[in-house]
Amino acid sequence: MNNDSSKPQSSAAEEFALEVNFQALEAQVVHLHSAVTRLQLFFRDSPAALFILDDQGRILDVNTRGAALLRSTRDILLRRTLVSSLVSSSRTTFASLLKRVFEGQEQQRSEVQ
Repeated sequence: MNNDSSKPQSSAAEEFALEVNFQALEAQVVHLHSAVTRLQLFFRDSPAALFILDDQGRILDVNTRGAALLRSTRDILLRRTLVSSLVSSSRTTFASLLKRVFEGQEQQRSEVQ
């Protein structure tokens, strides 16, 4: 005799497990979306000038304070290099700092003008 009656039970149990996993994933997505929104607001509204740069020093994002510091707007600054906004005496220091950051060296600090 063929025991096909266990197949629907197994399938129902698998479907239930998948549904539970799906609901857990949905909850994680909602949580992550909320965290991303909070971080975006923090970045935008931070009292500190914040820049996100690529390894070439191009501005990928800048907050309101950063744009104001450079007397510009976010839209104008995007994809420009931050080094172009620095005084010439600070450009070498900044290039060295950027290199160290993208090499993975921790806790880089420097002052530029």
